[in-house]
Amino acid sequence: MAISTQHALREIFVAGVLACLMGTMLYSLGIIITWRMTYPVPTSCENSTGKSAVLSILTGAVTGLQILTPPPVWAQTEAWPERALSETQPLAPPRRGDLTEAEMAMARQAWVYFENNTQAGTGLVNASHNYPSVTLWDTGSAIAASVSAHGLGIITDAELDSRLDRLLRTLGSLDLFRLDCPNKAYDTRTAVPTDYLNNPGEIGCSAIDIARLMVWLKIVEQRFPERQPDAHHILSRWNWCRLLQDGVLYGSALDGGGDVTYLQEGRLGYEEYSAEAFKLWGFDADPALQPEPYDSIWMYGVEIPYDSRDPRVLGAHNYVVTESYALLGMEFGFGDPAGADVQGWIARAAQNIYEVQARRFEATGILTARTEHQLAEAPFFVYDTIFSDGRPWATITETGQWVPEHAAVALKGALGLWALWDTPYTDALFAHISTEFDPDRGFFEGVYEDGRGSIPTQTANNNGIMLETLFFKAEGPILRPVDEPLAWLANLDPAQGRCLPVAAVQARQSDEVIKIMPLGASNTYGMYENPNSRGGYRGYLYDLLIAEGISFDFVGLDSDGDIPDPDHNGYPGRRIDWFTQLVNETVNSGGITYEIFSGEQPAVVHFIQQAEMTENDIILLLVGTNNVRHGQSAEVMLEQIELLLDQIVQIEGSPQVHLMKLTEVGGDYWDDGDPSRTNNDTVRIFNEGLEALVADRYLPLGVTLVESGTTEADRATDGVHLSEEGYRRVAEQWFDSLREAMQRMAEAE
Repeated sequence: MAISTQHALREIFVAGVLACLMGTMLYSLGIIITWRMTYPVPTSCENSTGKSAVLSILTGAVTGLQILTPPPVWAQTEAWPERALSETQPLAPPRRGDLTEAEMAMARQAWVYFENNTQAGTGLVNASHNYPSVTLWDTGSAIAASVSAHGLGIITDAELDSRLDRLLRTLGSLDLFRLDCPNKAYDTRTAVPTDYLNNPGEIGCSAIDIARLMVWLKIVEQRFPERQPDAHHILSRWNWCRLLQDGVLYGSALDGGGDVTYLQEGRLGYEEYSAEAFKLWGFDADPALQPEPYDSIWMYGVEIPYDSRDPRVLGAHNYVVTESYALLGMEFGFGDPAGADVQGWIARAAQNIYEVQARRFEATGILTARTEHQLAEAPFFVYDTIFSDGRPWATITETGQWVPEHAAVALKGALGLWALWDTPYTDALFAHISTEFDPDRGFFEGVYEDGRGSIPTQTANNNGIMLETLFFKAEGPILRPVDEPLAWLANLDPAQGRCLPVAAVQARQSDEVIKIMPLGASNTYGMYENPNSRGGYRGYLYDLLIAEGISFDFVGLDSDGDIPDPDHNGYPGRRIDWFTQLVNETVNSGGITYEIFSGEQPAVVHFIQQAEMTENDIILLLVGTNNVRHGQSAEVMLEQIELLLDQIVQIEGSPQVHLMKLTEVGGDYWDDGDPSRTNNDTVRIFNEGLEALVADRYLPLGVTLVESGTTEADRATDGVHLSEEGYRRVAEQWFDSLREAMQRMAEAE
């Protein structure tokens, strides 16, 4: 297969070179060519292959002109015709129809990569040649390669079945990161989770990579219905709670201390692609699908949109590249450019992504097809962009380092432009890349713009996307309409607590978003053994509420903790009476500084009014431990809590209050190491007093008493703050209380 492919491409190559030389001779003999192509063709005979004899002679003639004359000065100085992002006229149709001999030869050559890099035991495909590591993005591209090779007649039904059997079985039994979602990388030989250096270990999940796999699982389900159970089983094992939060995509990683951190994932282009992937399976990803926030820059008269989230603040680069738009066009199909919906916006943006690269070539003579690509040497991976971080035509590393020497014509980007826009310029791109392969390994990543030649590395993503691009040319958009995106949930129980899309959609369809105010001191802030990395109990409670499909919003004047909704009113060191006073101060407790309000109202009243809480909202009140620390009696504490509750319930339309009993204190030391301050008699008397107070006065006024569910053993070693397990138990108690309250509210309606 590799030999016949090589011969076919070689014959076309020779024909192109001869035609190119003929064109140069025509020029040298003095034949005046008055016709000028809208888009010039390659700048050397070495890369000319041509689609036909006529085209080859024509391109050769123009190439001869280019060899002997520099790019025209006017192209760099003349004002370009403007093409705004609002322009709805398509630039050119996509290519359609059976593959030519040259195109089939390219497809067979791309398939060579997968013949040589598939692991027999797992069915996983090496992300790069002979390197046994892979991500889920690469795995999606590997599935794309198999389905496309089968659709193009390169492999048989039996070979496709064998490949899908092994691969889908492996994907259905992967070890998951923290038992939640697929790890970012796996060893292809063993399917063991690894870091990016292929060392065993977990490093987190990527919603963007998962989305790529989701697209191709849907395509497998559509084209091979017998594979539906396999696809459904793979997805049903994952916990979606952290991957998609309020319609926004999140990835996870480990910080230096081994704690899990969660960050929004995706920038303009890839975020829309990934949101579309989630929607294929019924998830509500509309917020991620919207192009906003974005800005635009004019380049060669073309308005180019870019993500306006500042990489200096958020740490994620706002690169503009070809790949994400090409995948949207080839897999989902572009919408109507005149449409007012998101799909129409994407179609218009994609047209301009093509046009600016074609105009750059017209202006400079540099063939341009910019997208991210691998390298054979350090830094090994670059974002080769149209625009990024404030710079046009920026080539940067993942850390933002400027590396312009690695700018290249990316093969997958060039072929995507060729398939989606049938123009002389993309003919030139095809000619430029068609022979850039190793017959035993597949196509190279790209061709350096500075003339150094090929990037001598081969990858699954590049060869897989090239195969699906040729499949798109033969068939059109690869995905078919999805009529029942929730069908895969038929045999699943949404109560399993993994944020399956039924619960997510129902929650977002509800107009009622319950505001929840965590109110208290350091155990609300989240200190000591959990140094605010998860916000104390708030992180665990967030997970439980999300898993239940409850639509809620944590509210408060401060935001702390590495959780998606970190708002709270938890102030370390504060006693009960502090919340009832006209506070006007800057609080500094344990090195933590808070700017506190005007002092015109009691603190708790200010908190409630700032959050605009109503009778359907809930305060989680956990206070009193600092009073015990400072030796106050239970009687004084009860007087203070009574005043605090009065201030809350006297507010018109006041929120409900869930008041938690105290956990007995104790441990090796207090602030000054004096264990005599530990007074659990006070705690017990206070808790008993709360029972009587709530039952006698406050239960009819919307106050619910909640057991802490903890014991002295759930305190940290300082005897004051909760341990990790203690925070988890408190979250479970809050959750049970909240769920019961919501059920009562639903019944009352």
